[in-house]
Amino acid sequence: TVALLTQALSVCQSANGARAWWRSDTSTDTYEWFQPEKLTLCRVNLMRVLCEPLGAEDACAEVGTAAGLPALLLDVLRAGTASSGVRWAAEAACAIRCLAALSAYRECSAQLETSSDCLPLLCNELSKAAHGCPAERLVESISLQLHAVYCLTNLAHSETGCRAIAASDAPGILECIL
Repeated sequence: TVALLTQALSVCQSANGARAWWRSDTSTDTYEWFQPEKLTLCRVNLMRVLCEPLGAEDACAEVGTAAGLPALLLDVLRAGTASSGVRWAAEAACAIRCLAALSAYRECSAQLETSSDCLPLLCNELSKAAHGCPAERLVESISLQLHAVYCLTNLAHSETGCRAIAASDAPGILECIL
């Protein structure tokens, strides 16, 4: 199930402006599902469903890691680095929640450690959560912060992870939040 959900999330992430794969080449229109808002909603719903098994079972985190879910979640964050508001509040919070659940699994944590932009992406989202969050998005902002801190804590279990986090913007951002 986790592998299938990951595959569906991958299709949603890469479908921006693409033709629906189930449509024939003769047709020029695409389904409404492929509109940007529908894609965002679909990604958010998939990540919400994914988060449950990832946090409950190591085997699910193992399957998700093997299926490339950590890199895919970083792609979701990468695609929204300049975004704010509803897109940021919902999609980034879900992506970081899934990353936090996965980061408790050793293999995934090692993958995230070696990703050159994992820490900058987490710091970017932490910073956005700390600044300019509208009142109606406060709960999602706090949830994002908590899960980002949990993810950073898991990444800090190795000496390399500790050094990388200490050299990143995370300590300064966390000091401002606290």
